[in-house]
Amino acid sequence: MAESEKINVSKPIVFSTDGESGNTPVPGETDYLLLDNDYKKLMAAYQQAEWETCSHILGALLRKYPGEPKLLELKEDIDIQYSIFSKAQVDSREKAGIFITPRMRNILIGVLVVAVLGFAGVKWGGKVYQALTTPRVSEEQAQNRVLLETLESQARALIEVGKVDESRMVLDRIRTIDPEYKALPELTAALDNLALIDANYDIAMNLIAEGRYREALPILEKIKKESPLYKDVNYQFDLANKRIKVDELLAQATSAYQNQQWATVISCYEQVFQLEPNIEWEGMEEQLFVSYYNQIEIILNNPQATISDIDKAEEYYNKAVALVPQNKAFTNERQNLQKIMRDLLVVKYQKTARMFINDPNLDSDTLLKALTYLRKVSSIQPDNQAASAELNRAQIYIDGVQAFNKRDWDTAISKFQRIISFDKNYAGGMVRHLLYEAYMLRGHRYYSVGYYSYARSDFEAAEILAWEQTENSMQLFQVQILLGYTLGYLSKYEEAVSYFEYAIQKFNVRGISDDANFVATLDAAQRLAARNKFYDAYTLYAEAFKKPASLYVIRTVSAKAGQNLASIAKLNLSTIRAILEVNSLSDSMVLKSDQELKVPTLRQVP
Repeated sequence: MAESEKINVSKPIVFSTDGESGNTPVPGETDYLLLDNDYKKLMAAYQQAEWETCSHILGALLRKYPGEPKLLELKEDIDIQYSIFSKAQVDSREKAGIFITPRMRNILIGVLVVAVLGFAGVKWGGKVYQALTTPRVSEEQAQNRVLLETLESQARALIEVGKVDESRMVLDRIRTIDPEYKALPELTAALDNLALIDANYDIAMNLIAEGRYREALPILEKIKKESPLYKDVNYQFDLANKRIKVDELLAQATSAYQNQQWATVISCYEQVFQLEPNIEWEGMEEQLFVSYYNQIEIILNNPQATISDIDKAEEYYNKAVALVPQNKAFTNERQNLQKIMRDLLVVKYQKTARMFINDPNLDSDTLLKALTYLRKVSSIQPDNQAASAELNRAQIYIDGVQAFNKRDWDTAISKFQRIISFDKNYAGGMVRHLLYEAYMLRGHRYYSVGYYSYARSDFEAAEILAWEQTENSMQLFQVQILLGYTLGYLSKYEEAVSYFEYAIQKFNVRGISDDANFVATLDAAQRLAARNKFYDAYTLYAEAFKKPASLYVIRTVSAKAGQNLASIAKLNLSTIRAILEVNSLSDSMVLKSDQELKVPTLRQVP
């Protein structure tokens, strides 16, 4: 080995975090003291009881290693010895007539040391005794032991983080110092494995550089499993996975574009942008623009499109604007974008207005918002006759609801009839329900003041509407019973009995009632009708139906202030008249406070 390549074993090698070596001792790790020449001199002087020399050397060491516990322990002992030594010298000068040879002086000092140690305690005595009696390992062996352990620790750390060349250099130093070092076989095997991993990593990196991510992925996965801290293997593994996913999405987008599957093209490319925001792919922006454009057209032409769909179309519009290619091939598309935006706004406003009109809660503020949106449509497209007609119908409907809430039945009926002449299912069918209730409530007002002919006319109009709303059997049952009472007051007893009996048969009144007296009364009335005693039969029917509680199921619902009774009745298959009677409410159509309401519905046959 050349002189320049000889290993300096006088100082331990401590690797910093970047793998470079350094010679700075670490306070508290006392093995490095064994390698310090001043410390060796201190221990030699200590063994020879040269306390003055010990004191000088120790001072220099403490300046070099401030706070070192082992040196501080020695200082306490040496200070005591040096004090005794100084006193002995003074005493010897005072007794000039007495001559003491150096050998005798050392014997006396030894005796004094033993005495002081006894005074200082067993701890120091034991240490000095051990130092004087224990055979010392040779200086070179001690140095090598510390150095080898340090190098072993360094080698393990370097292998762990995948530094092949640095690890090999450290193992070469260990091998030079001690070829039989116990940890050398294990470290060599670990380094060989690391070299194999390193070679595989290089192969994977070459494959990634060539864009062959699928081939690189299993190699990286194996490295990650065996050595998870190796270089940037985790990052490269995730990167390969991402690139594979990007390639798959790009292939799907290209295929979807060829098949005019615009929504799929958009979804694939937008996922690509999330994975790799700065990607550049030939033709991608043009394909994405065309897909946005066509998907917007699909949404605009879909009568079933929801508000959410329209919001998505607006989002596509904004993205398309940012992608408009500037070449001539897209001149028409650029010119149409402004029109598309207007169309999007129109559709969105119309959908929003219809959603508010179809709101079953009949909230006045919501209905007024619907008008606002429809007016916006008219301002964007003033020549759109269909939009103008829709705005007109909405205005009539809302006027009718406002009249209904004020119990202005004449105006409400007039407004709702106009709407029904165009669309019986307007506002999700609520207009028919409101018209039924308006006829019933106005007819009941006539009935209560004795205008039975007017009442009959309104009840019959309500009956026609009830036949069209078969899901709510309560409406038809109630209007037929009221017609029976009204016809009786008009002295049309046979017709009155026919209404009672039809209702009994239609809704299986005998089967749903659990009141035996009620059923017995019905049976008696029926027998009288069979004998053409219609007045007597009417009287019994009228008496029986004054207490129809056994025919109803009562449910309790939580109602909020501002809710409309017509809405509550429709949602719960009941009628306003039945709710008012069961809850002893006034005839206000809008609740003024939150409350629990009893809502009756007609029993069904089990």
